[in-house]
Amino acid sequence: MGLAPESSGRVASRAWTANVAFETKSARILTWNNVVLSTLAVAELSYISSLGAVFRRQLRSYPKGLVSLVVFPNGFQPAPQPVRQAMSRLLEETAGLIHHVLVVENTGIASQLLITVIRGVLVLGGHSSYALTATRADGIAAALPHVTAAGVASPQGSGLAGALAHCCQPL
Repeated sequence: MGLAPESSGRVASRAWTANVAFETKSARILTWNNVVLSTLAVAELSYISSLGAVFRRQLRSYPKGLVSLVVFPNGFQPAPQPVRQAMSRLLEETAGLIHHVLVVENTGIASQLLITVIRGVLVLGGHSSYALTATRADGIAAALPHVTAAGVASPQGSGLAGALAHCCQPL
């Protein structure tokens, strides 16, 4: 798609329409209903600041709360300290407003280290509403109870699956 970090656009199929909020060579953020979908190969400060802007914008449309569904693909490494600190500040700012679903596709010791870092950041950020999963299907299942469309519960699993599949296309 090649959008600049500050650009946005729409992507759609018959079952779903999502908005591209941020895209670089190493990260992508889409919005679909009250869900903020993202995947990243490398965590950078620009991703965290863009994610914060997307959260704030989406919370204006969905003040009852959001779902953040993040996929950490195989090969993702834990972020450096400045990025973790920026993420902690963002999580503190949004505590209680976002249900986090994190899909860690890594395997072995790398995944355990990443999961430990994620849990620490979430707990220190005051977030108790989160799920850690190993597959995208489990991530969708964990997110669906929290998905709304125009403020009404929305069991549109196929739409969420389509938007997530698009979000996770190779960067």
